[in-house]
Amino acid sequence: MSRNLMVVFTNTQPGKDDDFNRWYDDIHVGEVLSVPEMKACTRYKVVDENAEHRYLALYEFEGDPDAVMASMGERAAQFDMTGPLGGAPLMLRVEPISERVESE
Repeated sequence: MSRNLMVVFTNTQPGKDDDFNRWYDDIHVGEVLSVPEMKACTRYKVVDENAEHRYLALYEFEGDPDAVMASMGERAAQFDMTGPLGGAPLMLRVEPISERVESE
């Protein structure tokens, strides 16, 4: 079964990158992955200096996207959101429309 993705763009408060990344890696990723349908997370730093957001997390999940988000919403109230977020994150759910194609 192909996995859907939850794409999350975030920013940190100025000068708080180390604290933000420590919180995200050590606390937040584990909280999100505690939702049974959430299967994996890969984080990235956005290198385009003109981008609105500085960080990206790709969460892979299985199951009905609406049901998974409802399940996550039930748990989110218990998440530790004390990390130094800089503004509201941008969260998108995407689903595959083709099989993965790799170069030869």
